[in-house]
Amino acid sequence: AQTSDSFLVMRFFQGVGAACCYVVAFAILRDTLDDQKRAKVLSMLNGITCSIPVLAPVIGNLIMIYFPWPVLFTAMAIMGLLIGLTACFVL
Repeated sequence: AQTSDSFLVMRFFQGVGAACCYVVAFAILRDTLDDQKRAKVLSMLNGITCSIPVLAPVIGNLIMIYFPWPVLFTAMAIMGLLIGLTACFVL
């Protein structure tokens, strides 16, 4: 970001986007699964969601050890693209 104001605005939109993903996932599960299966899937989803903050710094550090720092953004873009494609074709 060129200024701290633009950084904060973009960070706000990033947070909104991240929050939307979680809400949409729950809505899709509510609409497509029965109660018993939804409970199992939500438990798995919550377990994954809780483990991400632990694993993300480790994976980021491994990327930083072997590659220059801009590769982090490339890796995030690739993961976002893969998740988007998976959502389009699986859902």
